[in-house]
Amino acid sequence: MNTPRGFLFRCLVALGVAVLWARGAEAALMTTSGEAFTGVDITLAMSTATDAGAGTTTLSFEISLGADAAADWQIVGFTVIREWGEGAFHGTGSPTGWSVTAYDDFVNWKAHTAGSEIPEETTVPAFTYAYFGDAPAGQFYRYLVSQDGGTPFQLISADVTAIPPAVVIPEPTAAALLVMPLAALLYRRRT
Repeated sequence: MNTPRGFLFRCLVALGVAVLWARGAEAALMTTSGEAFTGVDITLAMSTATDAGAGTTTLSFEISLGADAAADWQIVGFTVIREWGEGAFHGTGSPTGWSVTAYDDFVNWKAHTAGSEIPEETTVPAFTYAYFGDAPAGQFYRYLVSQDGGTPFQLISADVTAIPPAVVIPEPTAAALLVMPLAALLYRRRT
């Protein structure tokens, strides 16, 4: 179920992305007002795993922040804006020093202890969440960044990222169902 708050948030993000694309910007990040932003190097890696037995999909994210000689950057928050069709939550995970809150329409991580922010030239894994259903086709991402220790501000990815194919974790009984008939055929051939 989608909440009015989540719907409004998605509409604002979609409007900003549409403005950026209409202007022909090639930047991977933009401000919430739709302006291209090129001052920080953020890389997001993602993997998916599907558990056929439980009917769940787990998405795992790894965030890297590159170096910038002109400013000192930190990531203090990360949000996944979920695809419309994603199912109910099954669980979440976060790096040490980060808290996570899951809503119907987005998952929000925040650095909650001093020193747990993501500084330049650092990669942090372990941003995960699981839900019931198949892997989504795409999502939006929001980063809460701070420059030179100032007030954090939002940057939104300009792409609807293609989700990599899920690694399927087979249900144990499925393997047994395949092995037992083969064993019976081999046994019958021997006799």
